[in-house]
Amino acid sequence: MQFGVSKRAFQRSGNFALLYLLTLFVLQYAIGGRNDAHFPTNLGFACSLLPSIAEVCRRVDINRQQFNKYLAGSVRPSRHNMRRICDFFGVTESELLMDPHALPVSSHCANR
Repeated sequence: MQFGVSKRAFQRSGNFALLYLLTLFVLQYAIGGRNDAHFPTNLGFACSLLPSIAEVCRRVDINRQQFNKYLAGSVRPSRHNMRRICDFFGVTESELLMDPHALPVSSHCANR
């Protein structure tokens, strides 16, 4: 089994399927791994609209080293910093976390 959970522990529980599904749920949703993969890409795109990342950091008032960790995807921002980033770029948290390829293309953009 993956993630350090032994098959024997599952078999002893008598509820193998239920426990397995619960483990997958926790790993996927509760830990936050569901949408985090898209955050660095979307944040990088949003930052590319401004002259420099340093300017974004100054205007959002977040340490540049910490912001680089967000861009690299090694750390997710705290709720407070996520709110500041979202407010600065004028987007919601769900928009920053969504798959960039799943965004609908408006007819105006498609005609170009």
